[in-house]
Amino acid sequence: MKPGLWKKSKLPIWKRNLYAAWVTQFISMLGFSFGVPVLPYYIQQLGVTSPEMVKLYTGLITAVPAVTLGLMAPVWGMAADRFGKKLMLTRAMAFAFLVLLGLGLATNVNQILVIRFFQGLLTGTVTATYALIAAGTPDDRMSYALGVIASSIFIGNSAGLAIGGFAADIFGYRTSFLIGSGIMLAGLAWVLLAVREVKGAGLTEPLRIFGPKKEKKQQDNGSMKKSGAGKLIPLIATVLPLIFIIRVGRTMIDPYIPIYIQEIRNSLEGSATVSGAIRGISSIATALAGIFITRLGDRYDKIKMSAVLMGAGAVIAVPMFLTGSLVVFTIFYTLVFFAIGGVEPLLNSYASLVVPSEKRGALFGLIAMIGSFGWGVSPAIGSYVSIAFSTKAIYAAFSIFLAIGALACAIVVLRRKAASQNRIIQGQDNHRVQG
Repeated sequence: MKPGLWKKSKLPIWKRNLYAAWVTQFISMLGFSFGVPVLPYYIQQLGVTSPEMVKLYTGLITAVPAVTLGLMAPVWGMAADRFGKKLMLTRAMAFAFLVLLGLGLATNVNQILVIRFFQGLLTGTVTATYALIAAGTPDDRMSYALGVIASSIFIGNSAGLAIGGFAADIFGYRTSFLIGSGIMLAGLAWVLLAVREVKGAGLTEPLRIFGPKKEKKQQDNGSMKKSGAGKLIPLIATVLPLIFIIRVGRTMIDPYIPIYIQEIRNSLEGSATVSGAIRGISSIATALAGIFITRLGDRYDKIKMSAVLMGAGAVIAVPMFLTGSLVVFTIFYTLVFFAIGGVEPLLNSYASLVVPSEKRGALFGLIAMIGSFGWGVSPAIGSYVSIAFSTKAIYAAFSIFLAIGALACAIVVLRRKAASQNRIIQGQDNHRVQG
């Protein structure tokens, strides 16, 4: 996208950049999803054949990049605030290309572990994209913008899973990684041409998708911006545990879907296609949640919405554990990810509104660190549960974690309500004294 095309567009600058970043993240997730989800099958091809060892290595190759990404995310976040958020997105895309290329050329599982280690250290396209968009989006469109980016993540993931799983069965697992690296290289070129560094956009007119915005709700969002640095630490302390819980729950089951599909079908052949299709459908559901449900976050209380969504997800996830039917499993797997798909964008939006635009890189670095640690813990839990009990038992643990997340959100809402009532009572007492 040439600068002249940017100037000719009638869209606001922040929205043009949002759409350019949407394409970037779609390409990024498409590239990663072409190969990474078939890693449990790939390591079997490389010589890991024991069911217990396959589950163990699946946990390790999932946890390693999560831990290193968590360690580096705050560093890259501060670098984004200092050197530019587009530069950090370019860095992440470039190293993602090299990582996928390396995975395609690996000859044993230890090499895969090393490459995944550096993947966490050097990539992080999602965090870079969120920071870029949060820095240049008007505050009253934040939930909408972050929901749109979330949709690109899951739509790209969906397309990569569906096409990549099919390609893996036809051309081989190694080829899937090489194709993914080529896609990532195209994404790098797109970033250089189309994505812009947009400064803070402030406030705009309210987004009237669902009718006039209530004055009370608009003031509630604005009050977070005016709360100042004094309330930053309590706010982050509130959001980060919720991010950790939802990330543990959401990522716990994903690495073991291919193994579960293989167990149900009792065959490795063709399982990549089936696994990719099922996960692709659920990613579409998550993307739809990111587009539609998160828009409500610009009008209603984000933490209350998160509590309701995680509670609904906990209930919907129960049949996944009880059923032995692949069709029934797919239906409820899709429904549960539609329910929880908007939670992380809502929490990210809630946190970003209190931070100045020039500091949101550091904020999202911190959020990414906590989320990555959750991503790192989840496969350890999944490995233990699947080995000690069964692969299916992971879905019971998944439901429990979502219920814990819903309860944690409800506690935050109740504590916030109690604090608000105390402030009102204190204000009334001060007024009586002055009277």
